[in-house]
Amino acid sequence: MDRYEDSLKVYRDLNNVIDTAFGDGVIEGEIKRTREIAKALKAGGAALEYRLIYLAWPRAGDRLEIRSGAGGGDARFRKLVHWIVNPATGEPWGVAENISVSFDLETRKLITLGDEALALANASAIEGLTL
Repeated sequence: MDRYEDSLKVYRDLNNVIDTAFGDGVIEGEIKRTREIAKALKAGGAALEYRLIYLAWPRAGDRLEIRSGAGGGDARFRKLVHWIVNPATGEPWGVAENISVSFDLETRKLITLGDEALALANASAIEGLTL
């Protein structure tokens, strides 16, 4: 039972680290720019799918580092990949992949990116980035 409770604590810690990293604005400039564009377009986002793979378990007191990147997509969806790693060794503790869409906040319908917006989104994509 203790082992299960310990693994549950680590699981919660990993999820909290992910939430904190985004909440603290690890990529604050990019988030701010995206929010400004979304506000002007009256657009929002939704995660359609989120996959997590746990590769190892850190111990209480271990530090974590989140490394994220855009994995591409098309005019209808975007893929984001996050690696949770040990900053001392670079060994991965877990990976996550998110498939997201943009939607119009007024009509509540999906937004298909135009050529210019798609080119801008794909400029930051890392080819082959996946789980």
